[in-house]
Amino acid sequence: MKSGNTITRRDLLAGGSVMSASGIGFACAQMEVRAKEISLGDKAYRFEYGRYRNRPGETKVGFYGGDNHHNGPRQILSIRRTLKATGWRVMFTTDSRFLIPEFLDDADLLIVFRPYGEPWDGFSQDPVIETPPSPDPFITDELEAYLVDSVKKRGMAFLGLHCTGAGSGPRRVRLQALLGMNNDKVHDPLQPVLVHDFNEKHPITQGMKEFRLSLEEPFGGDLMDKAVPLYKLTSLDEKRTMVNGWCLDQGKGRIAMIRLGHYYETLRNPRVCELHWRASHWLLRRNIPKFVPDETWY
Repeated sequence: MKSGNTITRRDLLAGGSVMSASGIGFACAQMEVRAKEISLGDKAYRFEYGRYRNRPGETKVGFYGGDNHHNGPRQILSIRRTLKATGWRVMFTTDSRFLIPEFLDDADLLIVFRPYGEPWDGFSQDPVIETPPSPDPFITDELEAYLVDSVKKRGMAFLGLHCTGAGSGPRRVRLQALLGMNNDKVHDPLQPVLVHDFNEKHPITQGMKEFRLSLEEPFGGDLMDKAVPLYKLTSLDEKRTMVNGWCLDQGKGRIAMIRLGHYYETLRNPRVCELHWRASHWLLRRNIPKFVPDETWY
């Protein structure tokens, strides 16, 4: 028997237990809940990552987002509803300290919606909070290196939304390079925007038509040569046009950046949700089904 609290199927059989195959499977499932203590400043949390392991035939999607400048609950609601019809397992966290290798090493797709700095208050399991818990770091050196390796060597797909990587500068050079950026560009003020010039040669944007958003934060990027532009955005007050979405291959994995999403209403827009839908399927090397929005929640 292994040391610690984990008992395997072999242990049960070797111990002479008389149990059906289904019974053994149930017992193992109950006993093999692997966990790790996560330090959260002055507190610790027992993270039972074993509950979130990828099961055979399933697709596991992790989401990390939420900060003081963006609507975290809306992010989660939008992604959950957009991907609901896929049947994929979609798992959300607003604290990077839970993005441990034991949780991510079987993830098929990671979606990140988070800039450098300006975090939310940290994770807490308390029902009532008076003193804000310590905030999480955006991405540590160790996590940055792990994400780069997970994409390039293992083939994990990565979808960056809106502000992901923004403000990182020289502190997260490897992350910006992974996302296909030489450097991030400062965004224009909130204003009406036109989303247009969709790449007709790419599956993510083929056939999409231009649309307007009443209020959005125009974001561009100094793209690497290997990044493939997906569409452009024009800020209607500043009259500036920029590439706002792109994608690229990185080793065994794929990357896509969709930089729409600052404002609450943007994440309710069916065309923005369709971009998320299409990008997620392309990243996972799946056929892209027709996106059918649920009009009751837009």
